[in-house]
Parts: sequence; structure tokens; C-alpha cells
Amino acid sequence: MHSPLLTQNSERLYAAASWGILCVVMAVILLTYTDYGMSWDEYVQIRYGEHILNFYASNYSDLSALVYKNLYLYGGLFDTVVQGMVRLFPNQDPLLIRRLLSGLVGWLGMVGVWRLGHLVGGARTGFLSLLLIATTPSYFGHMFINPKDFPFAVGYIWTLLMLVRIGRTYPDVPWKEWMGFGIVLGMTLAVRIGGVLLLAYALTGLIVATLLSTQCRKRESLLRNGAFLTLALLFTFIIMVIPWPSALVDPVTTIQKAFSATTHFPYQSWPNLFQGTYHLSHALPWTYYPVYFGVKIPELFLLSTVLAIPFGLVSLIRSGFRQDTLALSGWFFLGIALVVPLLYPILFNSIHYDAIRHFLFILPPMAVLAGWTLHSLLNTVQNVSRGAAVVVLTICVITPLSVIADMVRIHPYQYAYYNHLTGGISGAENRFELDYWGTSFKEAASIIRTHSKQLAHSEKPQRYTVYSCGPISTLMPFLGTDYQRTRDRQNADYIVLLNRSSCHRLKQGKPIGPVEREGVPMAWVFYQDPADRQETVQ
Repeated sequence: MHSPLLTQNSERLYAAASWGILCVVMAVILLTYTDYGMSWDEYVQIRYGEHILNFYASNYSDLSALVYKNLYLYGGLFDTVVQGMVRLFPNQDPLLIRRLLSGLVGWLGMVGVWRLGHLVGGARTGFLSLLLIATTPSYFGHMFINPKDFPFAVGYIWTLLMLVRIGRTYPDVPWKEWMGFGIVLGMTLAVRIGGVLLLAYALTGLIVATLLSTQCRKRESLLRNGAFLTLALLFTFIIMVIPWPSALVDPVTTIQKAFSATTHFPYQSWPNLFQGTYHLSHALPWTYYPVYFGVKIPELFLLSTVLAIPFGLVSLIRSGFRQDTLALSGWFFLGIALVVPLLYPILFNSIHYDAIRHFLFILPPMAVLAGWTLHSLLNTVQNVSRGAAVVVLTICVITPLSVIADMVRIHPYQYAYYNHLTGGISGAENRFELDYWGTSFKEAASIIRTHSKQLAHSEKPQRYTVYSCGPISTLMPFLGTDYQRTRDRQNADYIVLLNRSSCHRLKQGKPIGPVEREGVPMAWVFYQDPADRQETVQ
């Protein structure tokens, strides 16, 4: 797995370059976290975090968290931590605290990708894996606005990292490794119960290793690892239920319902734009996720992921299927961590929607696999010509710069990115979902505030009414008390329409500025002059 042509100095160079990427990403987070809007789900997630804190603050008498919408089916680790910080710093903007903490969680996910890549393929694999995930717009954009899927993705990669570390030392696994696995698994389950797949991966891996190795079948080894695993799972359960009041009060029923919801989610079917056609979320074609991953992932990342299969087979054949324990454990866990989740919605016909956001947790391990593929490609080319290898490595480093340029152009809507094979977001318009979460309403609110200030110079200040086709919860927090929501579109002062579903049919009034990137509207804003409305009535 490790390149024989990597010298000690090369490893230091790649390690330094990796830290350089992490430092740049941290700087970008600190400079831009205030730019992002509010996603559709965040209002209810904020409320859920408050209900959990009230559950404990009331000495378990406030049971709102046990019945709040369908969120009682989820752990509230991230929301509880965020709202706890909001209470700790009451003079700070709650949404900005949320943005910053979410960005820092995303940064930790990148660290997990780097460490896992280094573990399975050495310093260069770690560097390339980190470079790929750091320049994946779907990852970068979601890490500021996604309060559920994204923290789960970060927990997923860190739990995989712990599994590979356990596989590396099995059967002589130090107890600290088992405890680390139990803690990160508990934190992952405290966000989404689907993390139990990671436990299934662990048990499957241990069973396979035990069957293949006589050393692993020794009674002392089985008893020792069984005891440590049991203790680790105790830690997992405790960490999981603390920020999940309904599971704390009734773990059996809650967990059963949560498992059921992973297949048959209690969600009203919603039209999803896919390849130019709207499909209800309960009747999506099986190609939904394969196609969406193909259009959302940057070209280098996509190509190296596809090449992983032939390069992996060649690597196994050349080694005579005698890879070391580290290699086998790494590829075993990476393989099932990618394949099993993608097969799940196809086999169980699960309800899904909103592009790839429910499968963001696939991106970090996919980046590791893609990073190893690029590393293997470099080794192959290096055996022919070191000069050619330098050229290939340069391409691998330079190519992500074009993705960064795209991310800058569509900032802060990176999660709406589409690769150049699709034609970017202009090519995706009317074919795939764009700003499905309404984060562009923050910018729409800014347009409304600017326009109403101009009106104030020519007429008596008033309280304006706003109609929204889209998530009003992502608009009103950025408008303030001078604006009031209304369901009466005909008499609203301002109309804000999200570029999704049939909202575009509701255009009326004077356009005062679309929210757009690369000529593609994310949302529209209209103003209805009272005089014009009066003339229309007459």
C-alpha cells in the first residue's frame, strides 16, 4: 500500500502540505461562516435542541423533546451542543454561533479523511484524500447549513477510522482503541440511528478475521476482545441516549421506531426534480443516487472513484492476495462502508429527496478511496517515468483549483454545485435540484431591506408584508420586526419565490432583483406597489 518510492522527506512534504490545506480551510471558515443563509430544516432543529435542554433543566418534567414532530426519532447531540453554546453566550448572534460550530465540525471531518487516508495508503494518499474532500462543493457547502446529515457524515468517517485502527491490531487490540470506537460510535448514533451500520461493519469484520486466522480463534483472544467490545458498547449506549430524551426514557420503543423510519420515513411525498422530470419522493427511480453522485462530484474525484475498482483488483492480484492486516482491514471497511448504504435505498425502496444530502456520509470514505487510487496511479506512472509522475501529480493538484474557482463564483451556495460534465449550475437548471433548502432567502431578505429603505425616503415608513413560496422560516430571521409574513399573495408588499417546483408560476409585481449565480436564479423577489394594487382592484 505504501509507495516504495516515497522517501522520508516526501512524507514530511505531504504532511506539511496536508496541514497547509487544513490551515487554509480553517481560515476560510472563519472568514466566510457569516455569509451562509438558513436551511429549511434548521428552525425545527433549533427548537429540538431547546426542548432537550429544557428536559434536563426542568429535572425531566418538560417532555416536549419526547413528542416534538418526528425529531424524537433522532438523537440531538449537535443541536444540544449548539443551543448550549447559544445560552452560554447570550449576547452573540445564535445563527452565527450555529454557523461557526457547524463549520468546525466540517473541519474535523476533513481531519478524519486525512488520517484515514494516511492510515490505509501513507502520507501521499492522506494528502490526496484531504485535497479531494476539501474541494468537494457538496461537502463544503453542506457543512455550514446541514444540522443533521452533515454531523452524521463526520461521525461516520471517524468511526470508520477507529474500525481500521482496530483491524490493524486485531486480535491484540489495545483497550483504548475499543473505547475510542465506542465513544465515536455513540456520538454518531446520537445524531442518527443509521450509524448502527457501523456496528454491523465491525461485527462482520471481526467474524471474518476470526474465521480466517487461527490466532484470532484463541479462547483468550475471543474473551478479551469480547469483553472490551461489550464495555465499548456500554459507552456507546450512554453517549447515545444522553442527548436523545425519548431513547433515554423508552429506549426499546424509540429505537424500534427510529429503525422503521430509516426505511419508511414519515414524510409527505414531495416532487423531486431529476433529469428534467419531477418524481415523487416515494417513487424515485433506482438510478436517482448513482446519477446524482455522477453530476455532483467534481470530475477528478469522480474519475478516481471509478478507477478504484480496477486499481484495487490489480493491487490484490500483484500481491497474490497476501495483503497485510492494515491493508485488508482498510479496504474491507471502506468497501462495505460505500457499497452497503448505496444498495440500501434500492433494495428497500426508501423515501429520499434533495439530491445527495441524505448520503453525504458516503463522500468522506469515497474521498479516501479516490485518494488511494490517485496514489496508485502515480506509483504506476512513476515506475515508467518519474518526470511523467511529476506531471500527473501536478495535474492532481492543479485540477481542484478549477473547482475552487467554481466554489468562489457560486458562494455561498456551494451545495448547489454541479460538475462541468453537467454544464455547471446553468446546465443543471430545470434538470436537477438547485437551492432546494432556501438558503438564498437570506440574500433575498437583503434585497427587500435595501428596497424598503429606499421607499422610506419617499413615503411614510410602514410595516411591510411578505409572501413566500418556499421556506418562510429561512426568510423572516433576516428581515426583522418591520416585516410581517402573510398568506395573501395578492396584497403582499413583497413576494419571494424559491426556484423550485412550481413557485415560478406565482411571479407578479415589479421584479427588484433575482438572487442568482452564473445567470441562474436561486430565488426571485418582487415588489407590489399599493397604488398598482388599488388600480387592479378598481
